[in-house]
Order: sequence, then structure tokens, then C-alpha cells
Amino acid sequence: MHLPTLHIILALAAIHDLHLWSVNVSNAYPNGEMDCDVYMEQPEGFAQGNPKDTVCLLKKSLYSTKQRGNRWNRKMRTTLESMGFKQTYSDAAVYIFIRGDVCIILPVFVDDMTFTSPSLPAIKQVIADLGTHFKLRNLGPTTELLGIQINRNCAKRSLTISQPQYCAEMLACYGMGDSKPVSMPMTPGLCLSREQSPRNAEECAFMRSVDYGAAIGSL
Repeated sequence: MHLPTLHIILALAAIHDLHLWSVNVSNAYPNGEMDCDVYMEQPEGFAQGNPKDTVCLLKKSLYSTKQRGNRWNRKMRTTLESMGFKQTYSDAAVYIFIRGDVCIILPVFVDDMTFTSPSLPAIKQVIADLGTHFKLRNLGPTTELLGIQINRNCAKRSLTISQPQYCAEMLACYGMGDSKPVSMPMTPGLCLSREQSPRNAEECAFMRSVDYGAAIGSL
């Protein structure tokens, strides 16, 4: 699922006061059905016959198989479509259910699902139906999604998102965990130039200790 898609769905939930409800599929990958022959050694403690002469033919996509993601996605999509959901064209990880005056938007990230709808009974009914296909953990109203904290003010039709845990982890990763917070971490109007590049071996060694590409990516 693309992050802008998530932002749009959260914005719609805030503007139209939609319910957000999260569930997690337990042991998602083994639900997928293999579409080719893959063999594995018999697991210790469950051997039948001579383990050196007999192997197992996988019927399900275990976590160690290369096909696990593809097979789970195929199983999930087939199941959701059988329940009346339709996959969106713009983002394949988003499904929409429309029946009468009931509409449910369902963004999916691997095994995390977030139901978005004005009707809470409709959400609970769909979760119950989905529970006949997969083992689910019902997480209740959505307060966190993909590491993003969600705070709502339904009366004001507002929603805010934040990532304090991620920020703390990144600061610790780059040795800035003890830094004092400031409202403006860079001097206003500062102009960067080549003259500020490392000028001696010590400064060059310090810069090499920082994975600049990863640091920018984390931002």
C-alpha cells in the first residue's frame, strides 16, 4: 500500500467521521496454497518412515518459501472478492465493498487490515465473515497503523498522525538520542556551500561513519 493512499483514507475518515477498525491475520503466509512442487525435509519430531528416504510435499506456502508473499496475496484477494470486495486499480492493496447504502474501504498491508466505513455493524459483520476463512486478531478501533500513531477528535472531524517511536529509533541510530529538541533544528536562512565540506582527514573519517544515503532515506 502506498503511503499517500493511507493518507487519503485517513483524511476521508476524519472528514466524514468514518469508523476505523483494525484486524490482523494470524500466521498469514501458510494460508496460501502452493502452485508448484516444492519439497522439504521432514521436520524433527514429526518424521514418518525413514527421514533420509522420505520428504514432504508442501501444500501451503510456509514462511521460508520464495512464493509465500505471492501465494498469500492470491489467497487473500480471492477470499475478499468472494465476499463482495473489489480491488482498486490505482492501488492494488485497497479493496472496496459496496452493497446497498453500505460502503467499506479496506487497505491491506501484508496481514494488517483496516476497515473504514460509516457503519460499525457492517464492519463487524464483515470481520465475522472473514473470520470463517482466516484466524484473526481483532485489534478494535484503529489507534496505530504501520507504526503511525493515530489520534482522532470526532467532534471536530479532525485526525492527527505521528511517529514518535520511529523518530526516537532513528535519533538513537545516528547517535542523536540525547540531543535536546528545538523547534527549528537548522539556522533560518542558512546557505550551504562546498566550503563546508570536510577539510581534513579527521573530518573525512567522521563523515564516512555516517551512512548519508540511509540517513536521508530515514527522513
